[in-house]
Formats: sequence, structure tokens, C-alpha cells
Amino acid sequence: MLQKFKASKENGLREYIMAIACSKILNENPDEKKWDTGKGWYEQYASKEFIIKSKSLKEIYILALDSMMPVDEGLNSEMKYISIDGTKLEYINESEKAEILTYFNKKYNIKTMDASFEKLQEMGMVKDINSIEGILLTISKVEIADKNSVIVNGYKFKSGLGAVGVQSKIINKDGKWKVESKGMTWIS
Repeated sequence: MLQKFKASKENGLREYIMAIACSKILNENPDEKKWDTGKGWYEQYASKEFIIKSKSLKEIYILALDSMMPVDEGLNSEMKYISIDGTKLEYINESEKAEILTYFNKKYNIKTMDASFEKLQEMGMVKDINSIEGILLTISKVEIADKNSVIVNGYKFKSGLGAVGVQSKIINKDGKWKVESKGMTWIS
């Protein structure tokens, strides 16, 4: 069907039905549908594939995760480590995950690890029921608008009463990815 989309000069009912079928095959959430035409779906899919194949996701993840660090800096006080939930970093390999950890280790000069909240619990690093001595950074949603624009939602966690949600818009300008804007989406 992707070949048919690429070859098609039309954007009618046939393309719309093909988009619905492709979306169902890929198990895309219908509530997150951001296209009105078959070609609209195909362009969105092609942008996602372009970013994945161009190996830009590692750089996008670094920018998004790093953009969380200055938000509510009080959470960073006395942190003993940075944990990044690698289970949420889709479409990258273990080597790229290691490069992300190395980036944070060098920039912040602090122990950096790949561990989810559950993994931190298993390691005995969660105290007082719901608090940690470091910072946990997690990506919760990546929305690829087009091949030059990505919206990343995530959060920085210290405790149940100390966490913030952050949304970052990351754009590709002149071949270089950068954070165009970021903002807090929630706070606890």
C-alpha cells in the first residue's frame, strides 16, 4: 500500500480507505489521528520513517531529555544520579542508548543509568514509598509532525510530590536539530 500511496496522484476515497487500513494494520490509536486525507496519513507516516531512518531520534531524545533539566530546578538539588527510562526510547538501539547516557554523564558530571521507576524499585533505590535520590527522566510521547518538526512530551520525577511534565518542540533548521520551545505541562 505504501508503494500505491507513493505512486498515486490522487487524494480521494481510495487513498483515504488505504490510510484507514494502514493505520489499523499499524495499530495506530484512532484518538490520535491527525490527518484528514489519505495523502495526509501517508505524509505523516513518511516523515516518521524519514526521521527513524536518518538516525535523528538519538539527537532528538537528547535534546528533549536535556530540555527537562532546567525546568523546576529545585528537583535537581542534591541529586545523586540521573536515571533515563530507556524502555520509552523507541526506534533506537542499545549503542545509541549508551551514547545518550554518556552525554548526560559528561554534561552533568554525575552517575547516569538506564532504569525505569520499576527498575529503580527492584534495585532498592526508591525510598519513602515514592521518592528517589536522583532524577528520573522519561519520554512519554513523541509526535512527528513532519520531517523537520517533532513534539516530545515527557517528565522529570523526584517524588510523588516532586515531578513535572515537559513538552518540547524540536525542529530541524539548516540540517541541525534544536529545541525551539519548551514548557511545563503539569506539576505535582
